[in-house]
Amino acid sequence: MNEKSGWGDYILYLLGAVVIIILVRDIYVIARLPQEAQQGAIFKIIFFHVPVAITAMIAAAVALVASVSFSSPGIFATTRWRSRSPKWASPFSPPT
Repeated sequence: MNEKSGWGDYILYLLGAVVIIILVRDIYVIARLPQEAQQGAIFKIIFFHVPVAITAMIAAAVALVASVSFSSPGIFATTRWRSRSPKWASPFSPPT
C-alpha cells in the first residue's frame, strides 16, 4: 500500500479477513452436523446454498442500485471517478 491509500484499503482487507474466517467456520459447523434420518448427508446442502443464494441476491441488488446511482446525474456527477473516465466512454455517458 502506498501513502495515499488511506483507511479504505485497511477496512477492505479487514472485512475480507472477517468474511474468510466466517466462511471457514460455517463450513466446519456444517461438516460436523449429524446426518438427517431420511435424506442423509444431502440435507446439509440446504444450510450452505440458501444463505449463499440470499447473499448473492443482496449483492446483485446493491450492485444495481450503485450502478444506477453512479450513472445517473446527481449525487455522483462530480466525483473523482467520473472525471477519470476514458475519452471513448464519453458518448456513452449520461448528459450532465
